[in-house]
Amino acid sequence: MDAKTVGVLGGLGPKATVDFMDKVIDKTPSSKDQDHVRMLVDNNPKIPDRTEAILNDSQSPLSYLEDMAKGLENYGADFLVMPCNTAHYFYNDVQKTVNIPFVNMLQCTAQYINDVVESQNRKVGLLATNGTIRTKIYQQQLQEYNLEVIIPESYQHQVTEAIYAVKSGDICDSSRRLLDEPIGYLEDEGAEAIILGCTELPVLVTDKKADKAILVDPTDILAAKTVSFALNKEEQNRPNHGNIS
Repeated sequence: MDAKTVGVLGGLGPKATVDFMDKVIDKTPSSKDQDHVRMLVDNNPKIPDRTEAILNDSQSPLSYLEDMAKGLENYGADFLVMPCNTAHYFYNDVQKTVNIPFVNMLQCTAQYINDVVESQNRKVGLLATNGTIRTKIYQQQLQEYNLEVIIPESYQHQVTEAIYAVKSGDICDSSRRLLDEPIGYLEDEGAEAIILGCTELPVLVTDKKADKAILVDPTDILAAKTVSFALNKEEQNRPNHGNIS
């Protein structure tokens, strides 16, 4: 069976999109160029801010996302992915505009965590944008597996600062240290897994370790699912367990 072509709703933000593409390439079993997954990427950083739209009723990104999805479908994509957590608030509306499958990154992440969190307390920490937290889009996915979500509310300003540091290109040790206290708080509260629930965060903490919890990278999980779907090998290319390395 021929490999499928993936359409990527990108630019949310640009570095996160490139990080996703790199992970797809790294996860693809290959010995030559022709073995790799064909990716049609609409890398559009002009899409209005998703958190601002959700929290402050500013310009909605929905029409942009719908146009991107339809354009990718028309150009030949067999299925779609969107490496942006907050934008999944609009997932159902975007899905309705196309006639091809649309892989839900949050759903894949919830399924993955259900597999790796084995104890009885079932607590999961979430580092994410204010928009993702306010809409509870992760909570809705995780509660299907009886997973309790913990938010580092007292440290949310540091999480936000870290996210926007990546968007501004300020990827450095001081930006990475912004996540030390939020992660430590979540571990102290009993989180066994901590979701890096904004696609900028894995760009920032590629070599960061947590003392007790598993750091879960939804971009990595989506990349694994993308390769499996594209190559018609759904169980191939499982995400990496443990901390990000």
